[in-house]
Amino acid sequence: MTPKISVVLPAFNGEKYLRECIDSTLNQRLRDFEFVIGDDCSSDTTGQIIKDFTDERIRYFRRERNLGLFKNLNMLVRSARSPLIRILCQDDLLEPGCLEEEVKFFSKHPDIGMTYCKAYIIDRYENNVGECALGDLPEVVGSELSMQCFFYHGCIPGNLSTICVRKECFDKYGLFNENYQMASDYEMWTRICERENLGVIHKHLVKLRSHPKQLSKAYSSGIDFIRETRKIRSKLLPLLPEEIRSHVKRYVTLRQNVLDTHYCLRCLTRGRFKDFLKIASIMGAADFTLGVIFWLLTLNNHIYRPKPVFADHKVSSAG
Repeated sequence: MTPKISVVLPAFNGEKYLRECIDSTLNQRLRDFEFVIGDDCSSDTTGQIIKDFTDERIRYFRRERNLGLFKNLNMLVRSARSPLIRILCQDDLLEPGCLEEEVKFFSKHPDIGMTYCKAYIIDRYENNVGECALGDLPEVVGSELSMQCFFYHGCIPGNLSTICVRKECFDKYGLFNENYQMASDYEMWTRICERENLGVIHKHLVKLRSHPKQLSKAYSSGIDFIRETRKIRSKLLPLLPEEIRSHVKRYVTLRQNVLDTHYCLRCLTRGRFKDFLKIASIMGAADFTLGVIFWLLTLNNHIYRPKPVFADHKVSSAG
């Protein structure tokens, strides 16, 4: 029998929080699922922790060499047997009703290609320290609106652990682009939502762990993030409604370029001169010059911050 949903977990040197992550999945109210775990050639006790669990729903794959997050994730997606694929990161926890709610939501909305949900933020000790809101987005977001949200707000799901996708979407639109180091998920979601409706589950189904050793907090990640998100936005721009293009270009100059410039200048003040030069090169002379000018004039958007303008939609925030 095909399980209702597949949970895919790419793991790498995750011994600190992995056991709690696996427990949160096996203790779901919905029992009809498979749990596909890919150990990306870990050098710690990750493999042994996974082997300690004898639940028959676990399918464990040990990579012979380190592949990287998105290549490992692509192999897990290929291995998944269910019509729904639920992604989970090794530091995070599923709420007990997570899979049940997601299966219900996809059944209720057969016209959606993927969903993301609300999430609590926890620290290393599992204390709640915040939550991810979803603004005023409806339960089902059409492609025109979702493309605008992705352009203005970036990767609106924020984290892989908030995502569930119909497997047929990977079959139709391809897998994660392995040439991206930081923003492959952002690029993947825009590729799906260009053609499919996006579902928004207004329930807290996940606990996302915040801690200093996350990949997204590494110094080098900022450079890759800027390079890749600028590339993705350039692809999104032609997909946006014509009537808001002038507002969009103004927003890019006064907000997104200012953010990139701020990170670039932080590198300079911290003595990271090579990183400063790399980011300035990625931005280009014109964008960097305008970024510095408006960074100064707006005090890094503290005294003036432009608001997104949506075509025929009233959406104040996506995340």
